[in-house]
Amino acid sequence: LSPNGNVYLANHVPKGRIVVLKVLSNNAVSDPENLKQLLDEKQLLAELKHPEILAPIKTSQHGDTYFQVTRYLRGDCPQTCLESIGILSELQGLMYAYRIASLLEEIWQNRGITFREVNPGNIMVEDTDEVTLLDMGIVQFVGDTGQGQDNFVHIAPYYMSPEQGQMKAINWSSDLYSLGATLYHLTVGLPPFDAANLGELVETHTVSIIPPPETKNPHVKLSREFTAIVELMLAKLPTERF
Repeated sequence: LSPNGNVYLANHVPKGRIVVLKVLSNNAVSDPENLKQLLDEKQLLAELKHPEILAPIKTSQHGDTYFQVTRYLRGDCPQTCLESIGILSELQGLMYAYRIASLLEEIWQNRGITFREVNPGNIMVEDTDEVTLLDMGIVQFVGDTGQGQDNFVHIAPYYMSPEQGQMKAINWSSDLYSLGATLYHLTVGLPPFDAANLGELVETHTVSIIPPPETKNPHVKLSREFTAIVELMLAKLPTERF
């Protein structure tokens, strides 16, 4: 269930509650630099203490095994919802996008951090209709480029901004682009761009015009106003995004 390890539902006996136990894979911890990055990220998440970000309750190790414990969210992710209940309405999509955008702006303004991994699989909609962001994947601080192939492969390419695909320095506007691509997917049923390989997909994000929703899904009827919002979020230049 996770690129960095195995995830289990567990009973936390001392606290008397159900939790999620993530055991990091050998691949994730064998490289010291990668391990440090993962542990630093978990520490950062814990320090943020934001109710809408899934932070670890505990990160520790037993022998050579590293693990983390997080709270158990009762809900589903929009990606799964697409398969079970179909695409979201404009109102539902905008409601979720507004909450996530507010959170992304907050952590950028307060900590200078970008999420870098906004996509339908990293958003959890709880049974209470609360929205929570899951794994931050690779957090990036202001001024950092996050360059390198190891960093790049973690990024969900269907939702990454042009500057992210080109491995340039990014700010929270990059997250806004990814959120726009996510909103497009959730309300149309498909991500805005597709390509035969990663290189073509990066180029498509960089130069291609956003396809009108009806060309992706002829059964979708989205308002002109809604489409205009998504287009602003998906502007090629960071300074032109809404």
